Amino acid sequence: MNNFQTPNNDDTNISGYIPNTQPNVDNLAKNGVTVDNVDFSVETAMMHAAFAAADSALAITTAAVNQTGPRAAPKVDFYDIDNDDRKKSGKRIHRPIKTILVGVLFNGVIYPLDKSGGIMMISAKAKGGKTGCLGALVAGAIRRAGDENVDCLGFYVAPCPFGKRVIHIDTEQSEEDHEDGVYSIVERANYGDDHPEHLHTYDFTSIHDRFLALEQRLFNPKLPPVHMIFVDGIADMVGSVNDEDTAVSVCEKIIEWCKQLDCGMVVVLHENQKGLGGAGVTRGWLGSQLERKAYSHISISYNNDEYVIDFINCRKTPRNLPQLTFVFSDLLKRFVSNGFREKKAVGKPRSLTDIQIEEIKVLRQTINQNTQKKWTVAQLALVYDVSTGTISGVSVTKDDDSDTD
Repeated sequence: MNNFQTPNNDDTNISGYIPNTQPNVDNLAKNGVTVDNVDFSVETAMMHAAFAAADSALAITTAAVNQTGPRAAPKVDFYDIDNDDRKKSGKRIHRPIKTILVGVLFNGVIYPLDKSGGIMMISAKAKGGKTGCLGALVAGAIRRAGDENVDCLGFYVAPCPFGKRVIHIDTEQSEEDHEDGVYSIVERANYGDDHPEHLHTYDFTSIHDRFLALEQRLFNPKLPPVHMIFVDGIADMVGSVNDEDTAVSVCEKIIEWCKQLDCGMVVVLHENQKGLGGAGVTRGWLGSQLERKAYSHISISYNNDEYVIDFINCRKTPRNLPQLTFVFSDLLKRFVSNGFREKKAVGKPRSLTDIQIEEIKVLRQTINQNTQKKWTVAQLALVYDVSTGTISGVSVTKDDDSDTD
């Protein structure tokens, strides 16, 4: 590890790596080998094929942009709701299709979680797998184009085009942990002894004005254009997550950066601890503002040795998208994909308000206009989204019919 040096304020990239001495989990998967009870099946092969097609589409679009400028990219029709004249006339305008930078494959379709000019937020409670998940996305961004054997924990991540760079910022971990994390990223990306010069990673823990430091690195004219930005600990980039004005200003600024640079950004933010909100409830005004502005928000929870990803607020994903999971491999000493699982049914509330109780007492003795019969316990349970036992517990007059069908 002595050959690794974290870039200082003037450095442009990492200058070391860990040789890939561990067996590659995807190569094992090709031969039908199961690693740490993680089953790699035909589904994995289909995912690789879909990701390869996405890489090819990205390469075609990138080549067109490089040859004749941004307007050479494929175009799509949509209404410009910000232009009053065009809105009144009903005319359509043309703009380039935004590149999918991070996505998730479901039913043969890659749904976007981040696009150029957008922000993706990852949240979890302390020690909840946020850094590991972010590292897998960074590995996907720095992988060689066409290399589909990089385990990005089930996500599709667009590889960095030639001549661009990927920026990785760590605001939380110690210098040693930061170095270990970067080694793990490089190893996951299958670089072996090669040097990924397009990965520019920085340890910001000792920098006072981190927001300014990031801006300087983003807009340094001596450095290549930016493909993607990854910030592990966006809360540490600002003075206070509970200051509304600061939160609004920060969100507006990073969105402006992404649009100016035509890149994507993935940020990590802590969730409130137990008793201060449910899963996906992020900290402070900064969390609330990011939830409103982010292209997508995924939340990670830990349950029975399995990390579970919920797609909380994602603009372009289907509502029936199942949970994505990953586990820690003792063999590879890192997180590995564990596939989708169906969401567990949410328990129905067992309590009713006083008003609802009075309503149920009346309904139990009145005629349902649709069935021309008295309301049944089962029907009322559906209407009030509670169990039949809860409805049965509401006392009514003796002549009430007790039909529970």
